[in-house]
Amino acid sequence: MYVEKSEIDMKQQAFSIKSRIHSFSNAFRGLGLFFRQEHNARIHAVIAVITVVSGVLVGLSRIEWIAVFFAIVFIPALSTFFIH
Repeated sequence: MYVEKSEIDMKQQAFSIKSRIHSFSNAFRGLGLFFRQEHNARIHAVIAVITVVSGVLVGLSRIEWIAVFFAIVFIPALSTFFIH
C-alpha cells in the first residue's frame, strides 16, 4: 500500500497547541478571503443569519432546524463543488 510521506509525518507529530492555533488561524484567514472575494457568499451569509433569526422567532422544531442547517451548510458547498 502506498502512503505519502506527509501522511507518515502527520501521524508521527505530537499534539501541539501552537500548531492547532496556527491551523485555526489559517482556516479563519481562508474564510475571510472567501467572503471578501465571493459576492454570493456574502449574500448567502446574510440570508442565513436572517433565516436563523426568523427560525428563533417562530420557534422551529428540531427537524426543521436540521433542515435549515443542511440548507445553510450544504447548498454553498454543493454550488462550490459544481461551479469550480
